Amino acid sequence: MLFEVADDGSGLDPARIGFGVGLTNMRDRLEATGGGLRIESTVGRGTRVVGTIPLVR
Repeated sequence: MLFEVADDGSGLDPARIGFGVGLTNMRDRLEATGGGLRIESTVGRGTRVVGTIPLVR
């Protein structure tokens, strides 16, 4: 399963901005299920947060 949240704001430089408490909690919870969290951003072009959760069949 994949989810995504995106905006068209001012963006950020991921190399200079660390994970805050909220993003750290999201990452920890997703990784506990075998999933992951990725942040894609470029200054001046917005930010996209992508999470994955494996499906069990």
